[in-house]
Amino acid sequence: MAWDGARVMPASEQAPGPYVFRNVAAPLSSTPRYRDIPEISRFTPPGCPFHVAVHMISEEAEDVRRDYCAPHSHPFGEICLLIGEPGQLAYTFHLGGDDVDVESPATIWQPPGLVHAANLRRGSGTFVAIYLGRETAEEAP
Repeated sequence: MAWDGARVMPASEQAPGPYVFRNVAAPLSSTPRYRDIPEISRFTPPGCPFHVAVHMISEEAEDVRRDYCAPHSHPFGEICLLIGEPGQLAYTFHLGGDDVDVESPATIWQPPGLVHAANLRRGSGTFVAIYLGRETAEEAP
C-alpha cells in the first residue's frame, strides 16, 4: 500500500528508496573510536546519503562514567540530539578542553576540528548523531 500522506506509514510498508531508509542494528564498535556497552542499542540507515546514528537507551542507565567514546575530531561538523523528557537522559560531552554534562532535551553543535566525545551518563531516551558535510560513516576518519 502506498503512503497517501494522511497517516503515518508503518515500517512494514516503507520501501527502500531515495527518501525512506530503514535503520538497522549496528554495534557501537563498528566505528573505530567506540566500544560496545550494554545500555545502548545503535541503529544506522544503510544506503542513506548522509551519516546518521540513532542510539536508543531503553532501560534506565545508572549514573556512572562510561567513557566508551574516545575524544576525536573530524573535518566536518556534527549535530547531536538528546531526546527525552526534561532531565530524563544525560550525557557527558567532551567539547574542546571541557567536559560538560548535558540533559535532554538538547541540541549540541560540534564544529569541524573540535576535539569532542559523547558518553552516556544516566537515564533513558534517544541520542542522535548527524554528520554535516560528510556523506556516510564509512567515509569518516
